[in-house]
Amino acid sequence: MKLINRTILVLLAIVATLVVNGCGGTQTVPPTTTPASTAKANLAPANSAPAAQPAQAQATPVPFVSKLTPVAGQGGVIAKVNGEVVKADEYNNQLVQAERFLTTQQGLDLSTDAGKQQFDTVREQVLNQLTDQILINQAATKLNVAVTDKQVDDEIAGLVARLGSQDELKKRMQDSGLDDTQLRKLIREQLQSDAVVNKVTENISTKAEQIHAEHILVSTQEDADKVLARLKAGEDFAKVAMEASTDPSAQTNGGDLGWFPRGMMVKEFEDAAFVLKPNETSGVIKSSFGFHIIRLLERDPAREVDSQLLDGLRQQAFGKWLDDQRSAAKIETFKK
Repeated sequence: MKLINRTILVLLAIVATLVVNGCGGTQTVPPTTTPASTAKANLAPANSAPAAQPAQAQATPVPFVSKLTPVAGQGGVIAKVNGEVVKADEYNNQLVQAERFLTTQQGLDLSTDAGKQQFDTVREQVLNQLTDQILINQAATKLNVAVTDKQVDDEIAGLVARLGSQDELKKRMQDSGLDDTQLRKLIREQLQSDAVVNKVTENISTKAEQIHAEHILVSTQEDADKVLARLKAGEDFAKVAMEASTDPSAQTNGGDLGWFPRGMMVKEFEDAAFVLKPNETSGVIKSSFGFHIIRLLERDPAREVDSQLLDGLRQQAFGKWLDDQRSAAKIETFKK
């Protein structure tokens, strides 16, 4: 099961979410749409003579030329993680791959202030991912986690099968500026990261205290007071939620949040919800999302955690573990 997506831009450019799917279902490539010109041609009368068509010249692909200025770092090093280096060349290469994807496939204009600002964020993300990967690699050694060549081969074979052909994979790699060595490295690191995640989170229980609650979310204290007054007057919670809540899902579920364990909601909401008794309604609870009114429906001290929620708990646990690794590590960066 993949809980992290290390290379946010490079892999997207190849196959969206196809690479290293883990236990997820097979992804499909969206079907091509019928061009408008073809649709119009299909409307021509059956007895009309075909018009002469000019010869279509094959378009020559325009080579991608990066407009980025390479970062030199310090002696060719962009960062050090516990003494292990991140080479400036690797950093620059991933930035170019990100630039290629964002400009040619997402339409990002790096000549604008907004485009430059967005790409500055990408620069930070790429560097953070490179340093995080070293931390994960170092942890893999300590945890005796290793990825074999066969595992990488199997992932590539599965990728080819999902794309339909080796040629299609090669085309997407070419579009992304990736060669075989780079692709194998990305897949190996992703597999290793997944294995570390599984190792770090293997002791998380599949059962936890959970509550079944519903809520109404509004944007102001005044609105919350009005909602609370309606509930105290005996109006149905779901009806009020559908009429007053700013949570879009309330229109269909009446504010019902289903079952959830601790760690899935913002702290203010969770602290208030978990102290309620069944059929008890809270007062007005303020959080970063607005003003909530919560009603507890049921409580189970040891309920089986839904697989999607369990993934969320594992992600949280791994995120905390990675934060701890960062805090304990000596990380130096040299961007100039």
